Amino acid sequence: MNITEKYILPMFSSNLVNDPIIEIKGMQVSITISGYDDDENFSEVKFKFYSVIEFTKTSPVFGIINGSYDTLVEVQSSERLIELETINNREYSFWSPKHYALYLDGYGFFQIFAKKFEVERLVWLSKTEQRNFIYFKT
Repeated sequence: MNITEKYILPMFSSNLVNDPIIEIKGMQVSITISGYDDDENFSEVKFKFYSVIEFTKTSPVFGIINGSYDTLVEVQSSERLIELETINNREYSFWSPKHYALYLDGYGFFQIFAKKFEVERLVWLSKTEQRNFIYFKT
């Protein structure tokens, strides 16, 4: 089992402003996350997973994958990928799923089996920009 970092969150999951927003539409799963880094810069990102064949959220007390804290990782040759291939080789070959994992402190451990993913950086505001935004908003 090899683990590869795919995306490191620009914020800490311990500093999220809201619970992650999870949307499931057909075979697409999206997770939107917004929060602050150590310098109080605000970011919002959206993970989009395509051709999802399995999605789970579990408590970290049952274990997490090393390196997945605030980081989306890909797990090659995981036990679950091997199980899925054994269950239905034809469908497995068609979808060619990859095993992605992400642990968000206080929110859970997510595992997504999907063909591919992308990340949208929806918002990034420095401390100064946040003050200006708030100033113009009121």
